[in-house]
Amino acid sequence: MIIWAAISWYSACPIIILNCRIAASDYKDILGNQVHPMVQMMFPNNAVFQYDNRLQNAIELVESSIEGIQSTIEQLIGEIDGKLQNYSLALKQLDPRTALKRGYAIVWDEKGQILRRPPVVGDKLQIENKQAKFTVKVIDV
Repeated sequence: MIIWAAISWYSACPIIILNCRIAASDYKDILGNQVHPMVQMMFPNNAVFQYDNRLQNAIELVESSIEGIQSTIEQLIGEIDGKLQNYSLALKQLDPRTALKRGYAIVWDEKGQILRRPPVVGDKLQIENKQAKFTVKVIDV
């Protein structure tokens, strides 16, 4: 049995008694799309919703929220992965003259090739930007 009621200093709503079970998603839908707007309309300045603390309701709501969060995280990871792949492709197709014009620095290896890997200890590299070109030896990474 589920009992819903709304009471305030100014008024009270009718008591609603449900003699059935409600799925967590339906419960969440009712609270979010029906109860919340009604409470905001009736008590626009100082409404406080007090939850009944029924453990099963709380568990189901938390589980559905976690599923939504996991879905969002998976979507964001997919977007980041796509951006990284695009960035990696752009790096492979990098034209040094264009990069220098845009203000980026170019790192060259000892053979005069653009460095397309992380530097390692012992590398002798040339770094070039708009203002200067200099040689460095990597001593720590």
